[in-house]
Amino acid sequence: MMEYGGYGMDGGGFGLGFIGPIINIIILFAIIWAVSSMFNNRRDGGDNDSRIVRLERDTEHTRDTLEKILKKLE
Repeated sequence: MMEYGGYGMDGGGFGLGFIGPIINIIILFAIIWAVSSMFNNRRDGGDNDSRIVRLERDTEHTRDTLEKILKKLE
């Protein structure tokens, strides 16, 4: 008789039967997410100063826009 285990049909990872392949897929997605976030951080340079400057610039722009709106409402 042929055994299912010989063909990789033994239920997947960790010997959990039906749930094993689902856990393997979740682990695979977690690894892909971790690697992609590392590359995104490298691409952004991880430079907090540039982020702060950008946030300050956006805040100033928003403040100017709100002042213009308030002047029109008066």
